[in-house]
Amino acid sequence: LTKKNLESCLKQLPTSVYRLKGHIKIGAKSYLLNYVGGRWSLEEEKGTLKLVFIGDNVNKDKVKIEKLFATFK
Repeated sequence: LTKKNLESCLKQLPTSVYRLKGHIKIGAKSYLLNYVGGRWSLEEEKGTLKLVFIGDNVNKDKVKIEKLFATFK
């Protein structure tokens, strides 16, 4: 997986998600991902691979979100 793949996933996020934070794995490295209102950043950092999605009624889009990010676990 690449940062380009990640960017593609972030562009496909449902509009219900306005904040995302957590650790993902790209290749052999772990990163802290921060996403707010369409802007995002990565910092190389070890941590538990887990993402938290914040927004309005995010649960209704849970299946779509899980499919988008399944490959980053």
